[in-house]
This record gives sequence, C-alpha cells and structure tokens, in this order.
Amino acid sequence: SKAAEACRIRFEACLHHEHSWSAAVEGAWHLDGDEDFRFDTARKLAYQDVARSSSSESAAFGAMPEIHKEPLPSKPFIFYHLRKCGGSSLRRTLHASALSRNVTDFIPCETEGLACSTYSLDKWSNTEKLARVAVAAGHFAWGTLQTYLNEGTRVPAGIVGKQQRNNVACFTQLRLPISRIISCYHFRFMQEASTNIFDNRPFHLLTNDELDDFFHLGKDRYGHGCTNEVVRIMSGYTDENDILDLDANTIEGQATILNTKKHLNMCVVGMIEDQLSTRAVISHYFPWVDVTSWGHLNAGKKKAGDAEDIKHEHRGKLKDETGLEMQLYRHALRRHLLQLHEVCRARAELQEETRHRVTQMSVVGAWAVFVASAAAVALVNCWKAPSAAKLL
Repeated sequence: SKAAEACRIRFEACLHHEHSWSAAVEGAWHLDGDEDFRFDTARKLAYQDVARSSSSESAAFGAMPEIHKEPLPSKPFIFYHLRKCGGSSLRRTLHASALSRNVTDFIPCETEGLACSTYSLDKWSNTEKLARVAVAAGHFAWGTLQTYLNEGTRVPAGIVGKQQRNNVACFTQLRLPISRIISCYHFRFMQEASTNIFDNRPFHLLTNDELDDFFHLGKDRYGHGCTNEVVRIMSGYTDENDILDLDANTIEGQATILNTKKHLNMCVVGMIEDQLSTRAVISHYFPWVDVTSWGHLNAGKKKAGDAEDIKHEHRGKLKDETGLEMQLYRHALRRHLLQLHEVCRARAELQEETRHRVTQMSVVGAWAVFVASAAAVALVNCWKAPSAAKLL
C-alpha cells in the first residue's frame, strides 16, 4: 500500500529518528567507529543490510511473530533475560502487567516466594500453580521452560510437540557483547565476589593473560561465566565449559550459532542500546505490557571501564573472544530492525485508515449540513410563498 511504502522511506519517522532508512539505502552515513565497540555504527551497518536485502535474504531472520494479545496459560509469555542486558526493570513491568490482568506469573525477584537465584520452574513442578502460569521471566535457559510449561494438566500426554512450542510467545533483549561482558565482570567478579582473583582491578586494566583466564576459566559464585551469554540462554545447550570454549570457526561453533539463531527467530527481539525502539516493538507485539511503567535502564550511562576505555592493544583480543556472540548480536539487531519496520508499517496503515475515516466523516458531515441547510431554505421559502387562495 502507499502507506506501507511511505513508511519504508521514512522507516523511523514514527519513532523520532532522522531518515535512517533512506540514508541506509543511499549509503550516506559516516561510520564513526568499530561496530564491536559502538552501537551507532552497528545499527547503521544493520540498516544498510536490511534496507538492501532481498525478500529471500530477509527470510533468514525469521517470520514476523504474531501479536500476543493476552497472556494465557494456554499461550504463555516468556522473557528470556540475558544477564547484564537491562532486564531487571522489565521483570518488574511484566509482574505489574500480570497482576493487572489477574494472571499467574513466575518471575524471580518479583513473584512472591521466588528468590532472585531461581533459574528454573522446577520449584512449582507438579503443582496446580504451574498449570496456571501465563507470564514467566528470568535467567532461564531455552528449553527448560518449555518442558515445565508442557507438564501436567497444561496439554494432554502424547500431544506435546511443535504445535505446543509455537504456542509460547517469547521476548529477549541483547546488548553489544563487549559492553555486556565488561558490565558482567564488574558486577559478578567485583561487586558480588567475596574474593577477586584479579585484585579488584577494573576490566580495562587486566593483562592479556588475565583476560584469557577470565574468558575461559572465570565463573561466578553460581558457576556461570560471562562469555557467550546469548548462547547460554538461547541455544538450548547448557554445559558451561562447552559454552565458555565455543569457537565460531569450528563445526560445533557454527552448529551452535545456527541453533541459537533459530531460537532468536522465534522471539521478539529488543536492543538495550535503543530503548525507544524496543518499547515500540514490545507495545506492538505484546499490547498487554504497560511499557509506560518500564523504568529507565542504566546501560546508557558512562562508567569507568566501559568499552571505549579499553586499551588499543586489547581490542583485537576482545573482538576475537566475543566473535561468536557478536555474530548472534548482528543477527538479532537485523531481526529487531525488521520487527521495527513492521511496527512502523502498522502505524502508518493505522494513520492512513484513521485519516480515511476522518475524511469520510467530514464528507458525510458536510453532506448532512448541506441537506439540512437545503431543507431549511425550502421550509423558509414555503413559509414565505403566497397561499393558494391568493393565487386563485
């Protein structure tokens, strides 16, 4: 439609961005930095790919999800919360939205009785509560929730399969891998750790040998490392040592990437660096979520040891160590932009429909005024006209 084509040209005008789509098509951008370290650069490159890709190429990022109008036990919602990707405030928002609709939620830190260190639904296994869960959110690994949500009275035995999996709506949010890993180090290896193997030094002061230890051996008090978080949550693979040692150049690494992309393609995707766009896709695909109550995220705040502070000689090392996660981040960012395009197209069509209705109402109103005026004139003329008797 004309509205959709106009939206394609403007793309983000409805989100107060400036001609991002047309600039991408024309290649008019100046890329002011490395995409591994700067979100603006990563987004510009993603725009260029999406704007210039064919329909078959866009299909690699999965079909656009259906709008999830209401969370129900028969069609539950899951937020796969990647660590250090700004999900704590969204958990609070989801909990409030679930309460407002009087549905059962399973959200560690928010739902009564669930500790923040809860990583599975097994606490409610074989209980009536589990069958009523309509909203779940937390550091849950892909597959664990589906197993529990298929349990007991939710579906008949023997019928669980692809159809039931597709009944689960999901959302996840990503962050530039290097920024996420630095945040993970500062929080889980400095703030939360009782002892620090790196003498409590900021990330950007670590040596290359210490970086090796951190990336491949470092684990927090829960037994998790910081590397490849999107794989840890979204791939379905749960062996921590395998996750820390994954290499994108191996057969195992490529198989993991493909599996993770498949799961990302089943979800709505947000980006922590662009809260405005992320709120837009959430409110579109999950209209029951009150995004107005979603608090401000801390990811945009400048902190000591951010990615921009990393020594030049360490940047190559960090890019190598985060290469696999960066591939998945690029994929997720492009899927996010395609979903944002759908949001904009829907808004443009709604505006066009509203404008058409207003025009119709104006025409009908004008015609009604004309008919009423004509009737009034006719009545006046009739009243002023000489009587039949006088004419005779």
